[in-house]
Amino acid sequence: MIEVTYEKALELATQAVEEKGEDYVYTDERGVRAGSLDAIAGCTNWHYSNPDDSSSGKVVSCLVGNIMHRAGLNIFKYANGADVGTLLRAAYAEVTVTHKAHEFLRELQSRQDSGRTWGEALEIAKERVSFLSAAYDLH
Repeated sequence: MIEVTYEKALELATQAVEEKGEDYVYTDERGVRAGSLDAIAGCTNWHYSNPDDSSSGKVVSCLVGNIMHRAGLNIFKYANGADVGTLLRAAYAEVTVTHKAHEFLRELQSRQDSGRTWGEALEIAKERVSFLSAAYDLH
């Protein structure tokens, strides 16, 4: 069983942002920037590097998918095109996520999908979870 705590999610998110760069913005499998009017709603946890060629190799695409992959979940066994909610529901038997980690991941996802950079998404998510922790005693 993979357990994702807030501390673990924060550590893995920081690694992902450092690797991609703070200014990285998620793009869908067509290369359309998140938050654009013609972007596919939400994001996919992985997609083929060339959407027209299923032999082109799989790549982790979204920030939360990246975090879950780093945590040890083999996200490639889940259907292409699955959003993070679908990924986590499908992986329920393999992953537990604490309430505080869930709020952090939800905030990261929301900010990424609105077109924020991964660096901005990380900072906003940390601030939001800090606020929620103080107000609601999240664990």
